[in-house]
Amino acid sequence: MHDKNEKQILAEFLGRKGLRATPQRELILDEFLQQERHISAEELYDIVKQRDRTIGQATVYRVLKLLCEAGLAREVDFGDGTMR
Repeated sequence: MHDKNEKQILAEFLGRKGLRATPQRELILDEFLQQERHISAEELYDIVKQRDRTIGQATVYRVLKLLCEAGLAREVDFGDGTMR
């Protein structure tokens, strides 16, 4: 048996919470997974905004929280005042 991919994990998690896997959520997940380093929510927002100007900063924060709850991300404190 092989592991589920991240989109499947997110879709199933959202379904259990009564939420949908929207194109905006999938875009944020895709951009998050493409990063090779730890980035802040603000940095991710700047990246996502280049692909879809309709996505707001609050949406990025909410999706990051969902990704953490789903086990696809975690918040890391490097002691520099910015959580990543």
